[in-house]
Amino acid sequence: TNNNLILNTTILNSSNNQRLNGTAYGEIGFSAGRNLIETDQYSFNAGITLRVLFPGSYSNFGLNNLNGQITENLSGAYLTTNSPATLNIAYSGNLADSFTNFSDYSKSIFGGLNGLATDIGVNYQWKDGSKAYKINAGLAFKNLGSMTFKDSNNQSSNYSLNIPSSNPLDLSQFDNVTNLRDVETILLNDGYLTKTSGQKDFKVKLPALISMYGDFKIIPKIYVTGYFQRKLHDDNGNDQVTALNIFSVTPRVTLGFFEAYLPVSNNDVSGTSVGVGFRFRGFYLGSSSIVTALINDSKQADLHMGFRWAFL
Repeated sequence: TNNNLILNTTILNSSNNQRLNGTAYGEIGFSAGRNLIETDQYSFNAGITLRVLFPGSYSNFGLNNLNGQITENLSGAYLTTNSPATLNIAYSGNLADSFTNFSDYSKSIFGGLNGLATDIGVNYQWKDGSKAYKINAGLAFKNLGSMTFKDSNNQSSNYSLNIPSSNPLDLSQFDNVTNLRDVETILLNDGYLTKTSGQKDFKVKLPALISMYGDFKIIPKIYVTGYFQRKLHDDNGNDQVTALNIFSVTPRVTLGFFEAYLPVSNNDVSGTSVGVGFRFRGFYLGSSSIVTALINDSKQADLHMGFRWAFL
């Protein structure tokens, strides 16, 4: 039997940074708001939140400018590159040991105090009576800040990755790998990596974004809410937690104690999704994607529920 018989070849040619990223951190926030303008017809408010951050654990695998191919034969699957790619491998805390175990995230929510963040927002209302409104709109800049990871097993390294056809990478070596340190060790031992830079402690930017919303009264008891979210950082950067670009439109019927809504949203990962939800007094239950998930193959599934009450 000829084990070198080629069964399939997959061409890889990406100029983007392909990232695997995980992080866990805690935060404590302090908020302040002020009513700047208040009349019988409209109001304008502004607020700010300052947050102190407690970075716990972090992992990042960023492979940029990969140009090569995966060749499959009877003995397995092998990767080669046509030109050097760049690779960032970073880890800190529990995620240095495993990025697949959820408990490693939950155990390291609170690390040491080592970061700051800010949220800034404004709100405008065009009133329709003492408690109702015709338009309720807002603008906010969120997650403006960063945090520094410091741990005994910290590492952030940048490499040049080169896998020649004379020495292809056997992908079966990664079958039982659960952490990035093992990935790094395999690639180093096989001679595929050349280190270009590195650091022990590293700073990670938060998922900074700009968001806008508007809630419009169409007729009594019928409202439509629009929401727009845009990330402020380029996804190709390695030392960052990224965010989604989102746009959504949510028509809703409000009957005082009961409310029903139908969110239609689009983001740059799962595309367009449709959901449904309701509120009965203080209890609410819904999903932004359940309709799409039930009638089609969906990349997104979510559920939200809760109970709200107020003491007057």
